[in-house]
Amino acid sequence: MAAGRVRRVIRRGALVLGAFFGSLLLVAAVVALWPMSTAELEVAHSNPARSYDEAVDQFNDWASDETDLGVFEPCRSGLYASGKPTDVSVVLLHGLTNCPRQFQEMASDLQSDGYNVVVLRAPDHGLANSSGESIGDVSLVSDFRAQDLIDWADTSIDIASGLGGEVRVLGLSMGGTAAAWSAQFRDVDRVVTVAPALGLARLPGFANAPFTNFFARVPPISIRVTGDLDHSYAGENSRAAAEMLLLGRAVRDAAATTEPLTDSISVIVNGADDQVRNDDIASLADDWSDRGAAVRTFTFPASLGLVHDVVDVQQPLQQTDVTWPLLLASLERPAGEELQLDQPG
Repeated sequence: MAAGRVRRVIRRGALVLGAFFGSLLLVAAVVALWPMSTAELEVAHSNPARSYDEAVDQFNDWASDETDLGVFEPCRSGLYASGKPTDVSVVLLHGLTNCPRQFQEMASDLQSDGYNVVVLRAPDHGLANSSGESIGDVSLVSDFRAQDLIDWADTSIDIASGLGGEVRVLGLSMGGTAAAWSAQFRDVDRVVTVAPALGLARLPGFANAPFTNFFARVPPISIRVTGDLDHSYAGENSRAAAEMLLLGRAVRDAAATTEPLTDSISVIVNGADDQVRNDDIASLADDWSDRGAAVRTFTFPASLGLVHDVVDVQQPLQQTDVTWPLLLASLERPAGEELQLDQPG
């Protein structure tokens, strides 16, 4: 008799647990499959600087609180300028968890070549640890939102508008997504998007949309690792990744039906990239081309074995002697001219 009661209790307990976990799975499925609107992410809020001095004021407004925020010194926003307008100004947009230090050497080279350059720090990036002596934890990007990317790109372009006659934009990864947004929604002279994060390579293509929907809605998860760079958060954050992909979705949705405001666009991918989905990037380039933009594409051969970050000179296994000449050429030459890889030696 006692044994029969125990079995009934176990069966009831199993049913209760099954119902509980089944309900959790159902809720998770609804959260993941319910689409998120991108309408508010398809609007630019431009306020272009009308003079060099106004551009400097806008830069100072953006960077003025970086000391109070505790931004790690190497990660502060950079203005590489000559003191007067140049024929061309350049915007450089860094990657997720990285900071303006990623582009320091490239920005200096461009300044030496006669360009004014602005490299703003993305919100919630580049913050120091409690001692202020090193970069902080990846959980610091937990409050990051897709709208922050838009504000970052908008302000960068607004500043650059007063620094030079033409505005050209180059971004990598998260910065590549922001550059793609700029190509679609801002009327700049030239955009170079490098390995834009429109989809994660580690997920099947069909899983990227549910990933974005789910992790943009639930509390963030931070995965910490040992970092290779002293100026980049080490690890990954689910909320920041989802918000980055959400902006990429907004760009792709708009590009499928609407001509981009920028008509000279270079799309550069890495054949060995293990971080972003090159198929998604190719689809975006096709849509832009179909809408009438001049789109130039280039793929670094997989045989080079390049890391995802093809910009930062401090990145281990970097081959910037191979990647930089082509990236700089993509900024300097209009999309109608072909790019060729010039491998040293």
